[in-house]
Amino acid sequence: MRVYKFRLLTDAQDGFIRDFEIAEDQTFYEFHLAILQTTTLAGNELASFFACDSDWMKESEITLIDMRAPGELPKLDAPMQQFVMKDERVDDFIQSPRQRFLYEYDFLNVKTFFIELIDAYEGDKNTRYPNCCFRKGLLTDKTGLANLGDDVEPFDENSILQDFNNLLHQALEEEDPESEDLV
Repeated sequence: MRVYKFRLLTDAQDGFIRDFEIAEDQTFYEFHLAILQTTTLAGNELASFFACDSDWMKESEITLIDMRAPGELPKLDAPMQQFVMKDERVDDFIQSPRQRFLYEYDFLNVKTFFIELIDAYEGDKNTRYPNCCFRKGLLTDKTGLANLGDDVEPFDENSILQDFNNLLHQALEEEDPESEDLV
């Protein structure tokens, strides 16, 4: 059984890191539950994963619940394909050795997490997956933009994504700079 190791960070909380091991046949719903179990997120809000390209551009959405009306077929001309967490295996969305995802929680007070594939290897039959194999920092109430004052600078997505890239690679270099071919 192949296992993927993902690093989860947020730009809203310095020092917050979670590493998750996910078995190839597990769903995004199981990944979602693992995130909830290792953070202070209540779990009573909607959430989505977004499969992204190497520049963090969203390519497809994996939603917590099916947002289509009963009987409605997927729209072929939609700007982004939508999938449902319980139906989609993580392995089906791994397209590159450093596959990236965004995880957005609570759409009215959005908390965004950046997820990147950092390793892939043969799983341990004695380990229960998903597994949070590394934790650092706590998630506090200050993670939502709605909690910030009116004097906040305008949102600059490109700057945030570049800062995240720098933070992610700095954290990886501090650990172990091995393994470029992961998939």
